[in-house]
Amino acid sequence: MNKNELAISVIMSVFNGEEFLSEAINSILNQSINDYEFIIVNDASTDRTTHILSEFQRKDKRIKIINNIENIGLARSLNAAILAAKGKFIARMDADDFSFPGRLQAQYQYMVNHPDTIVCGTAMSIYEEVNNNKTPPLSHERIISSIIFDCPFYHPTVMMRKDILLNLNPIYPEDYKKAQDYGLWVKLFLISINKNYKFINLPDVLLKYRTHPEKNRINYYNEQMFYAAMSQFKLMSALGIKIDLDSIIKMNSSDKLSIGEIIKLNKALKTIAPKIIFLSSIEYKKYIYEILILKKFKLYSRVRVNSVLGVLLKVYSRLLYLTNRKK
Repeated sequence: MNKNELAISVIMSVFNGEEFLSEAINSILNQSINDYEFIIVNDASTDRTTHILSEFQRKDKRIKIINNIENIGLARSLNAAILAAKGKFIARMDADDFSFPGRLQAQYQYMVNHPDTIVCGTAMSIYEEVNNNKTPPLSHERIISSIIFDCPFYHPTVMMRKDILLNLNPIYPEDYKKAQDYGLWVKLFLISINKNYKFINLPDVLLKYRTHPEKNRINYYNEQMFYAAMSQFKLMSALGIKIDLDSIIKMNSSDKLSIGEIIKLNKALKTIAPKIIFLSSIEYKKYIYEILILKKFKLYSRVRVNSVLGVLLKVYSRLLYLTNRKK
């Protein structure tokens, strides 16, 4: 690290986030490590966000504000923050979450000790839930095995190597309205295939996350799944897996399916499996098998129960789940 380079740049984008913004900012300012800057992009807010940011910047010189003239969205705002960053590592933070005091120190220490790791996330807890701890896939093998079907990181928990991110243009996909983080993980996965890059999640709960259950979660989920499907389609195409976007969207959906649709999607799963296993060495195969069984269980459980065969598929999905849970 050269003398002009900081250890960490924490990046946040905020649009009309006055309600929880001060709490989120203070949680970063109270970290146990001090060698960082905090870049906050104000995405043309119209509430008290601009005033709150000005007050914090006046009191703490670690805070750098980028004021967007017009609202440009999350991906473009985060990309601008990364390009302006002086830190060796980029840490994400959202304007309504809370980072526990040891978060940055724990991730920074891990990244320094493991120079081949390019993304380090953590477990997190949820404000609105009673049994609220959420643990992502922890090991590199589990993360890589799950990335084709799912997002393996909790976005606001991650720390990333800036030099690797700067190889991407754009860094976050700017044509995505949702699931921009998953788009980035897919990009990083593809450039890591022929390199020795590692991905990791720490088991420690180092961030508290807000889900805002009062919002229309169905519309949000459907839009999220659409853009996630776009990333999966790009990933599968890059791996030589021939599957259409519509099938991926249906695979990710929670909608009920006809028996014909399930048969078609099950065939698609069978074409995906050999390609994944071919890509991965022996230590991945167990995890990939688990993921494919779970995907098949979820697929069968979505059958419309309007025939004897539909009932049998529903029963089979349950047996499939119970059998593999015991292994």
